Amino acid sequence: MDSARITTMPALGIIIADDLVNLDSDWVDSVRSHFVCETDGCDARVVAVIGRTPPLRRAPHFRSHTDAIHDPQCPWADVVVEATGNGGDPENPLTGQHSYPSRLVPLTERTIATPDGVTAVGSSRGGSASRRTRGTGSGTVDHRTRGIARTIRPLCRAFIAHPTHRRDMLIEIPDIDATHYQFAFKRLRDTTERIIRERYRRIFYAPLRIYDRPEETEDQTVITLHAGRRDPAHKRINQPYRILVDHTNWTDSRIRTLRRDLRDARAEAKDAYHAHTAAKTWAFFIGLQDTDDSATFLVDAPVHICFITAEITHSPS
Repeated sequence: MDSARITTMPALGIIIADDLVNLDSDWVDSVRSHFVCETDGCDARVVAVIGRTPPLRRAPHFRSHTDAIHDPQCPWADVVVEATGNGGDPENPLTGQHSYPSRLVPLTERTIATPDGVTAVGSSRGGSASRRTRGTGSGTVDHRTRGIARTIRPLCRAFIAHPTHRRDMLIEIPDIDATHYQFAFKRLRDTTERIIRERYRRIFYAPLRIYDRPEETEDQTVITLHAGRRDPAHKRINQPYRILVDHTNWTDSRIRTLRRDLRDARAEAKDAYHAHTAAKTWAFFIGLQDTDDSATFLVDAPVHICFITAEITHSPS
């Protein structure tokens, strides 16, 4: 999970895992044993995983403690999920439970000062409260009771981890008209034709262009992708796709997190390239194409972009 609560400081509300990296390490250590599940009323203990030491560079997140017992109404509790089309039972790669993140429900941020004066970013819950209802007979559970994602990162990890289940895994993302993982994601590829406007809003993804440094200003960060219009004569991409991240209204913590993640992602991409591995570093994002430049996608929400190094495979049709 991407967020948690602190039992000793309920006024802080929700703490985002990514923000822990930017806070005072002594303060984080002092509350490390007091993190509990993000769900109101569920006090199952969770553990912050924020190690950033190469080559591990794991994205910050919370995982359930080995002795944790979630409230029966909590979306993170063990649930019986309906079988997928081929009889599989996909496992959430973050929790080890037999469920997966199914809904994107972003949090509304608010800035809070911790008791020792350190500024933290808390959040209030967005969207409707999640309630869990068990099915009868076969024990199936409606997909709305499955894991909630606060950013697109858990959804992207599940997409990568379960190539054979994507057709059957249900998903619900605001403003994206797709009900299954397979159709909610779309890779941006090379083309020798002009770049056209995408017909549907999706979670787009493409490899990072390793040696093109991002353009960073106070209000925006521009990221170049290794995909786009390719010159057939010279076999080079002469009009790459770009992500223009507008962070005018972001907190300083969010901007630092984006740029730190991007820096780490570019380092991972270079390591994978020099090691000749099959893994690539991918940028995943939800964005709108610029009205004047179809190769540029505009992203304005921190929960709508992430970077993951992995080998993406696809099951046979």
